[in-house]
Amino acid sequence: AVARSDFQTVVDGETCTGCGACLERCQFGALTMPGEVTVVDHVRCVGCGVCVPSCPVEALSLERRPEGEVPEIPANRRAWMLERARKRGMAPSDVF
Repeated sequence: AVARSDFQTVVDGETCTGCGACLERCQFGALTMPGEVTVVDHVRCVGCGVCVPSCPVEALSLERRPEGEVPEIPANRRAWMLERARKRGMAPSDVF
Protein backbone atom coordinates (compact mmCIF):
# COMPACT_ATOMS: atom_id res chain seq x y z
CA ALA A 1 0.00 0.00 0.00
CA VAL A 2 1.14 3.50 -0.79
CA ALA A 3 -0.06 6.59 1.03
CA ARG A 4 -1.09 9.38 -1.31
CA SER A 5 -0.74 13.04 -0.47
CA ASP A 6 -3.49 15.62 -0.91
CA PHE A 7 -1.61 16.89 -3.97
CA GLN A 8 -0.90 15.74 -7.51
CA THR A 9 1.55 16.77 -10.20
CA VAL A 10 0.28 18.90 -13.05
CA VAL A 11 2.06 19.82 -16.27
CA ASP A 12 1.97 23.22 -17.94
CA GLY A 13 1.72 22.05 -21.55
CA GLU A 14 2.72 25.47 -22.85
CA THR A 15 6.00 25.42 -20.89
CA CYS A 16 6.95 21.72 -21.17
CA THR A 17 9.75 21.19 -23.72
CA GLY A 18 9.50 17.39 -23.72
CA CYS A 19 13.04 16.88 -22.41
CA GLY A 20 11.99 13.82 -20.36
CA ALA A 21 14.01 14.69 -17.25
CA CYS A 22 10.96 14.19 -15.06
CA LEU A 23 10.23 10.69 -16.38
CA GLU A 24 13.34 9.30 -14.71
CA ARG A 25 12.48 10.88 -11.37
CA CYS A 26 9.01 9.38 -10.93
CA GLN A 27 9.25 6.17 -8.91
CA PHE A 28 5.60 5.31 -9.57
CA GLY A 29 5.53 5.45 -13.36
CA ALA A 30 2.97 8.24 -13.28
CA LEU A 31 4.71 10.34 -15.93
CA THR A 32 4.79 9.42 -19.61
CA MET A 33 5.48 11.20 -22.86
CA PRO A 34 3.21 9.82 -25.57
CA GLY A 35 3.76 12.97 -27.62
CA GLU A 36 5.85 16.08 -27.19
CA VAL A 37 4.59 16.96 -23.69
CA THR A 38 4.70 15.06 -20.40
CA VAL A 39 1.38 13.54 -19.28
CA VAL A 40 0.49 12.66 -15.67
CA ASP A 41 -1.49 9.53 -14.77
CA HIS A 42 -3.28 10.91 -11.70
CA VAL A 43 -4.24 7.42 -10.52
CA ARG A 44 -0.55 6.47 -10.23
CA CYS A 45 0.68 9.88 -8.99
CA VAL A 46 1.03 9.92 -5.20
CA GLY A 47 1.79 13.65 -5.05
CA CYS A 48 5.28 13.29 -3.60
CA GLY A 49 6.66 16.13 -5.74
CA VAL A 50 10.01 14.47 -6.48
CA CYS A 51 9.56 15.19 -10.19
CA VAL A 52 8.88 18.92 -9.77
CA PRO A 53 12.45 20.18 -9.15
CA SER A 54 13.81 17.97 -11.96
CA CYS A 55 12.10 20.09 -14.63
CA PRO A 56 14.59 22.61 -16.04
CA VAL A 57 11.80 24.87 -17.37
CA GLU A 58 9.54 24.62 -14.28
CA ALA A 59 6.65 23.10 -16.23
CA LEU A 60 5.69 20.80 -13.32
CA SER A 61 3.94 21.86 -10.14
CA LEU A 62 1.82 20.36 -7.37
CA GLU A 63 -1.86 21.17 -7.03
CA ARG A 64 -4.36 20.09 -4.41
CA ARG A 65 -6.41 17.10 -5.55
CA PRO A 66 -10.04 17.80 -6.45
CA GLU A 67 -12.68 17.86 -3.73
CA GLY A 68 -13.82 14.33 -2.95
CA GLU A 69 -10.43 12.76 -3.67
CA VAL A 70 -8.93 14.10 -0.45
CA PRO A 71 -10.06 12.07 2.56
CA GLU A 72 -11.39 13.94 5.57
CA ILE A 73 -9.10 14.14 8.59
CA PRO A 74 -10.38 11.91 11.40
CA ALA A 75 -11.65 13.70 14.51
CA ASN A 76 -9.29 11.77 16.79
CA ARG A 77 -7.08 8.71 16.98
CA ARG A 78 -9.98 6.39 17.81
CA ALA A 79 -11.91 7.49 14.72
CA TRP A 80 -8.77 7.03 12.61
CA MET A 81 -8.21 3.49 13.92
CA LEU A 82 -11.86 2.54 13.38
CA GLU A 83 -11.75 3.81 9.80
CA ARG A 84 -8.57 1.83 9.09
CA ALA A 85 -10.15 -1.31 10.58
CA ARG A 86 -13.30 -0.84 8.47
CA LYS A 87 -11.24 -0.52 5.26
CA ARG A 88 -9.42 -3.73 6.14
CA GLY A 89 -12.61 -5.64 6.91
CA MET A 90 -11.81 -5.90 10.61
CA ALA A 91 -14.30 -5.68 13.45
CA PRO A 92 -13.91 -2.77 15.88
CA SER A 93 -13.39 -5.33 18.64
CA ASP A 94 -10.22 -6.43 16.84
CA VAL A 95 -8.80 -2.95 17.27
CA PHE A 96 -9.74 -2.10 20.86
